[in-house]
Amino acid sequence: MKPGFLGFELRGGRLEPLPQLVGGGIVSPLMRTELRPMALDVVGQRPAGTWLRVIDPRTGEQILGLDEQLLALETAQARLIEEERARLLAERHATDEGRARLAAERHAADEERARLAAERHAADEERARLAAERHAADEERARRVADQRATDEERARRVADQRAEQAETELQELRAALARRQSAAVSDKRGDDRESGVGDEAKGDADTK
Repeated sequence: MKPGFLGFELRGGRLEPLPQLVGGGIVSPLMRTELRPMALDVVGQRPAGTWLRVIDPRTGEQILGLDEQLLALETAQARLIEEERARLLAERHATDEGRARLAAERHAADEERARLAAERHAADEERARLAAERHAADEERARRVADQRATDEERARRVADQRAEQAETELQELRAALARRQSAAVSDKRGDDRESGVGDEAKGDADTK
């Protein structure tokens, strides 16, 4: 029988066929919707085959049956559950990333504090080294000053000893010269005395004659 799907309406005591639509369906006067036979796949417990579907005249979409509505509801619920699971997983992942970021920041902060502490320690050691070098330099300068003072004192002592020896030598030479002069003076006086005695004797002899 062609077409495969027919609809009838009781008019004047007779069944009259309803007009056939382009899609193969008819408009139900009672439901005021299109009834269209459609080839459908397996859905839930419904086997595959050609099924009569109710079409929404406002949207042109199929109005789902109870089993399809249940399946759609289950699908929507499953999608919502999956979306919620994905959201929770994303939140957990974000939380883990946040914890990892905070841990990395704390680690970086600890490393920065350790670096600053190492720099302060190195600066303290450098200051201590410079202070030790200054102290050693001061001690070296003090030692050199002391050595120079000792050298100057030794030089002054030697000069004083040389001057004392020279003065002693000059004094001895003066004493020797004085002694020679005194000895010469005594000799000259003795000679004068002898000459004076001889003269007196000659004068006496002359007076006697």
